[in-house]
Amino acid sequence: MLYLNMSLPQQGNSYLEKILENDELHLSIQDWEYILRNDTIGGPSKAQYNISNLKVECSPTTLRYVKVLSDISKLFPESILQGGGYVKLV
Repeated sequence: MLYLNMSLPQQGNSYLEKILENDELHLSIQDWEYILRNDTIGGPSKAQYNISNLKVECSPTTLRYVKVLSDISKLFPESILQGGGYVKLV
């Protein structure tokens, strides 16, 4: 299996800003802990980000996936979303 880690740390900042602005997912600290488990597999490049007033290391690519989920949730708020390894039941 090939793992592509294509996002840069600066892009991760942009993705995180959009996720927090949109806030369609209403992610709790526990949600972030679950999401960030992805970064324990495959040895992705990580950068430090401030999420919910906590400094965490995470892959900018993971933030890109969460941003896409957030965008889809904003466009289709009544849907059940599954993708990028995350599920949101509405």
